[in-house]
Amino acid sequence: MRARITIGYGARDKLGRGSPRVATPLSNMAALLLATNRLGEAEPLMRRALDVLAAFTGSTGHEHPHLCVVIASYAELLEAMGLSREEILEKCRSLDPSSLAVLSELINTREG
Repeated sequence: MRARITIGYGARDKLGRGSPRVATPLSNMAALLLATNRLGEAEPLMRRALDVLAAFTGSTGHEHPHLCVVIASYAELLEAMGLSREEILEKCRSLDPSSLAVLSELINTREG
């Protein structure tokens, strides 16, 4: 039996789906799922956290302080899922150019 995950006691509804304050619980839950090898369940949560923080960065012109950490966590998750460097970059091509550059640099660092 699977339980529905509620993030922050309705924080998503109160703050809105695009609030950066929603990204932290999403990222934390994804990290827990990653640690318990539930990669398929972790991926959409981590991607949503990444999308929220990237949207914040794009709309304000200021990088959210947690963006790089979430990018690194998402790359780690996708690597754990067995995706190649090219597949990871393709999966993330919708990110803004600066976030994509951070992701590319992280992947290159891990390979080198």
